[in-house]
Amino acid sequence: MSKVEVAVNLFNCSDYNILIVDDEVALANLIAEELADYGYEIFVANCGNDALAIIAAENITLVISDMKMPNGSGVELVEKAVELSPRPPIFLMMTGFADITEDELKKKGAERLLEKPIKCDELAKIIEMEIGAKK
Repeated sequence: MSKVEVAVNLFNCSDYNILIVDDEVALANLIAEELADYGYEIFVANCGNDALAIIAAENITLVISDMKMPNGSGVELVEKAVELSPRPPIFLMMTGFADITEDELKKKGAERLLEKPIKCDELAKIIEMEIGAKK
């Protein structure tokens, strides 16, 4: 058993809903499949507007979102989700290049800025740390 498996097994992943938001459909689906293997309930959206509808309808614990997408960027998604809810989901933002700093993102409500590509086992560990920090 790897360190990541041990860390993720410290809490019940099936208690948490994760939303993957990326306009690269294949990438969003790959991340979703990998994280579903840990036991998380996974939702997928391919633009910010669709993601916002899912956040409004479901009890989403954590969002992993691309920064640049059509129909609502990742930054717009964070800003709107924070406006909608007194307890918005945890936001992890992904990008291949950033035109905003991690500190600026944190001021808007995101927790982290992750660089693409990211290994799924590293992502799983980050998710576990972020959810654990918010318990």
